Amino acid sequence: MLKRGWSWDDFEPVWWRNVLGYAIYVVVHDAWDLVYAWLRVTERRSRKIVDRAFDGVDLGSLDLRESWRLGTN
Repeated sequence: MLKRGWSWDDFEPVWWRNVLGYAIYVVVHDAWDLVYAWLRVTERRSRKIVDRAFDGVDLGSLDLRESWRLGTN
């Protein structure tokens, strides 16, 4: 006679260990991805662009591109 259904005793302990280990791995991996994404967003939001005047700055002391020094943009 065919057995109907299944029971928890049909699965081996190794199978349970592998399923539990993979589940923990997936949860930790997803949590780390979320934390990393949140850290990147907060870092980008904290950056500000500041416009400062170059009055009194010796342009020769700056590390500028050669095209700027030649006067061709």
